[in-house]
Amino acid sequence: MKSSLRSRQEPRRVSNGVIIGAMLLSLCVLSIVKARYCATPFGKAEDQLQEQMNSSIRMEPEESSPARTPGEEEEEDDGENGASATTTTAPAVTKTPAAVAAGGNRGKGKPTCYMTSKRSERCDASGDIRVDGNRSTIYVSGIDREWKTKPYARYHDPVAMAHVREYTLKPLPEAAPAPACTRNHSVPGFLFSNGGFSGNLYHDYTDVLVPLFISTHQFRGRVQFLLSGMKPWWVAKFTPFFRQLTRYDVIDVDNDQEVHCFPRIVVGATFHKDMGVDPRRSPGHVSVVDFKCAWRSPTSTRTRPRSRRW
Repeated sequence: MKSSLRSRQEPRRVSNGVIIGAMLLSLCVLSIVKARYCATPFGKAEDQLQEQMNSSIRMEPEESSPARTPGEEEEEDDGENGASATTTTAPAVTKTPAAVAAGGNRGKGKPTCYMTSKRSERCDASGDIRVDGNRSTIYVSGIDREWKTKPYARYHDPVAMAHVREYTLKPLPEAAPAPACTRNHSVPGFLFSNGGFSGNLYHDYTDVLVPLFISTHQFRGRVQFLLSGMKPWWVAKFTPFFRQLTRYDVIDVDNDQEVHCFPRIVVGATFHKDMGVDPRRSPGHVSVVDFKCAWRSPTSTRTRPRSRRW
């Protein structure tokens, strides 16, 4: 009797063992195949993005001062003057590798262009600056080639950037007369966009408002905002915040028929991190606390740091 029970149980044990072994073997095979052929694309995309960012960095020719990082240059130059034009280091990204070699010995009129992070670029130029927003063109004295840039801090996202208008920095024409200034400004101009994903509150802060604060608070109100892709309801919503950063009305640069002339132009805001400010990298070492103070009503001056008031 016992022998018959054993003979019945042995085939079951064998079959169960075969099933378990087959499952383990299939799991091993799947893990090997996945690791080899189905690797996540994010690592590769990140490497490509980093390589693209590195290739777009402009290296300044060494002159009398030692080399500094882009963040240090931005902090020094922007901190020196918010009211008058200076030669600044700033970032605007070139679309062609040949543009990296541009800039020779151009002095104050030379724009310095570089990626400020993997998702933001900035261009800063001083001299004879003429902004023809209706043609998406900025004429700059002292350069000999073009740079193209999109002033929205989400460069890693092609879907968002597809909805941002591109601006071109061009040298002033020599053969033909330059576009005549129809409106002159004595303060720097700052061009940014509320295209992309703006309208979503998270992206309003992360992609536009926080980078805008990082890049313009040091001007102490003496800066003219030029907004590309303007949504009137969006501007009305954040007008109290803009009043903390500029003394002037925001200009709808895309649809403006004027040729605006500035002593200095900055295109594109600097991104640090989602909904945050890195005090080590920001001009004046401001933090997210300063951003919150700037966000408060202009009437509540008692809660704002004295160093931020103008």
